[in-house]
Amino acid sequence: MLVRPTVRVLLLDRDDRLLLIKCGNLGTPDTPPVFWATAGGGLEDGETIAAAAIRETFEETGISGIELGPVVWVGEAVLTFPGEETTLFQHSYIVARCDAGAFDSSGWTQQERDTILEIRWWTLEAIQATDEHLYPPGLARLLPDVLAGNYPTEPLVIARF
Repeated sequence: MLVRPTVRVLLLDRDDRLLLIKCGNLGTPDTPPVFWATAGGGLEDGETIAAAAIRETFEETGISGIELGPVVWVGEAVLTFPGEETTLFQHSYIVARCDAGAFDSSGWTQQERDTILEIRWWTLEAIQATDEHLYPPGLARLLPDVLAGNYPTEPLVIARF
């Protein structure tokens, strides 16, 4: 099994809305056909979590000038993409703040163009009320502490999915 360290960015605007990306067409039996997840992706060789968070946020949204906070959660996901080896994704969830603005998809890879369906800011209330699939599991329960600035001293280990 391949192991891939990743960063997941809990990108919050000044109104405490969380940016989520709607994904589909992944072709993996391990995920629902359509789901919402935080921005983020794999760390490049020698890259820090902070550097990856800044890079991935810009590539996926066009948003720059984010203010990074701590890594608050860690978790894992096992996925098998068609024609590829099963991969264990080791996620580090980092808090980031920004001014909301227009999204820019010019930095997307072909895979992102094929799989990203929508990008949207979500309020906590919308997250708590939705019946759509959100990642990480338990987001509605975990997010209030982050919004309140109640960060754990060590990253909280969240459920494997």
